[in-house]
Amino acid sequence: MILFHCFFVEVYSEKRPWGSFEKFNENEQCTVKLLYIKPGSRLSLQYHNNRKEFWKIVKGSGTVEVQNKKSSISEGDNIVIPS
Repeated sequence: MILFHCFFVEVYSEKRPWGSFEKFNENEQCTVKLLYIKPGSRLSLQYHNNRKEFWKIVKGSGTVEVQNKKSSISEGDNIVIPS
């Protein structure tokens, strides 16, 4: 069986001082974003009352701080930012 599904996705992109991001989907259930972080840059601390975030490190390495605990991260790692 071959399943073929074709659809158009509107991509929103934005440049930031730390790099840029692309947003592929946004709704109440799930938002998909790709973040491109410049070497040596940092993001602000993330906190959300009503949602958690799942991060998948696709390329590169760095340090992440979750609930006051710093950890080294690299390609293939998964991180959950709790609500």
